[in-house]
Amino acid sequence: MGLDIRDSFLYLLSNQLKMKAVILAAGDGGRLGMEIPKVLLKIGNEYILDYHIKGLKKIGIEEVVIITGFKSELIEAHITEHNLRNIINIKLVNNDKHDELENGYSVLCSKEAVDSSFLMMMGDHLVDYDSLAPLIKSEPSKFTAIIDSDPQHTSVEQATKVALENGLLKESSKKLETFDALDTGFFIVPPAVFAVLEENKEQGKTEWNDCVQRFIASGIKTFDIRSSFWLGINTPKELENAKRKLAYIPKVKMNYPYATVIK
Repeated sequence: MGLDIRDSFLYLLSNQLKMKAVILAAGDGGRLGMEIPKVLLKIGNEYILDYHIKGLKKIGIEEVVIITGFKSELIEAHITEHNLRNIINIKLVNNDKHDELENGYSVLCSKEAVDSSFLMMMGDHLVDYDSLAPLIKSEPSKFTAIIDSDPQHTSVEQATKVALENGLLKESSKKLETFDALDTGFFIVPPAVFAVLEENKEQGKTEWNDCVQRFIASGIKTFDIRSSFWLGINTPKELENAKRKLAYIPKVKMNYPYATVIK
């Protein structure tokens, strides 16, 4: 009996310490001409939110924090209707300033919901989660930008470009003319960012990239998913690219919840 209790305790402890994921989903689909949260867009046979949930579960994430805002009730209804809580633990946090402040504030909204470094993603970005598995299994704790040094599936024009120095982030901007890789919109984020996000907010700087700029001097690691599938969906052109690239996304198969990619 004692062994069973100990094993149960260790199991619960290990689950408490597992990395969480934070999905930024507070924005609207205005630029896409849609009156729903972008994570509720359906591409192929799968909704963007369902794609994230299944992919995160596959790589070992047990809890997801979703930052909602625009029509948050639709996201809650979708989660219930599609039984997503049967797949993974989901916590919703509402960003009540989503129409006033930028995406850095959405990250700040997750402060009380996470207790260690977490995987953060832009909700309107897709990735082949298998490409992230080695990083997640390494139990990273330091600020890490997930980059692509040889992008094959996304628009370079719309993406944030990054310059590197000795494997660390040196510059990050959509306006860089000379760059080494693209920012995929996925990061490993340590709790130390929250103090910086608070300071930035007081200064009127609420873009996520404002926070990135502050940490560059102290060193942001990078993890290169070179040539792997990922893309952002911010404009009608990028939405059409996503539809063209994704031949299908199986709805239910938990052992393979990813897209078949057309090159």
